[in-house]
Amino acid sequence: MSGLPIRFVTPFHYVGPSRAVRVGVTGGIGAGKTTVTRALADLGASVISSDDIARDLQGPGGAAVEPIRARFGDDVIAEDGSVDRARLAGVVFRDDRARTDLERLIHPLIAREAHDFFARAEAGSIAVYDIPLLVETGAEDYFDAIVVVWADIATRLERLRRDRQMTTADAMARIAVQASDAERERSAHAIVTNTGRPADTAEAVRGELWPALLALTGRDN
Repeated sequence: MSGLPIRFVTPFHYVGPSRAVRVGVTGGIGAGKTTVTRALADLGASVISSDDIARDLQGPGGAAVEPIRARFGDDVIAEDGSVDRARLAGVVFRDDRARTDLERLIHPLIAREAHDFFARAEAGSIAVYDIPLLVETGAEDYFDAIVVVWADIATRLERLRRDRQMTTADAMARIAVQASDAERERSAHAIVTNTGRPADTAEAVRGELWPALLALTGRDN
């Protein structure tokens, strides 16, 4: 992986002013996708996260609660009627079939919300979707620009221990079921190396990535 903060791999797809530019930001757990999407939001992009969509869908009254209850039982439902995401994760990351069943339940619901987000986005704007499983769900062709956020495994594990109080075993279990760095790189238009200070990554996004995305709209500022 290049040591450059941002490496452009293949050309983005020019859109022009007819609709919003669809940007997919992906990367392995702990790579720091939020650092990149927050920087893009600060610059004026509209941003949505698949994790936030999933959280809403699994919250009290969410559309995913009853399908999850039907498949996994009351043990994964909290007292407030939401899905106990930690307990559910403990089930699905130990059982490939359970994880596949969960994905079949929730991925179509998440995709519908994401589609609505892009449909609402203003023409000529930059619309960004933080989607960890972009490659795994075969969504590459939907995006005009795919930005892969990369960090080495040691850095990712340290962040997961520090920020999410995740054990090394739990973190590695999640990493094991995600696409590899090589698989993500094959789908990337640009790769952001995010191993340093968040401020440095944000500066690279502002100075290099943002102008390249704006060029897809026909705008220059």
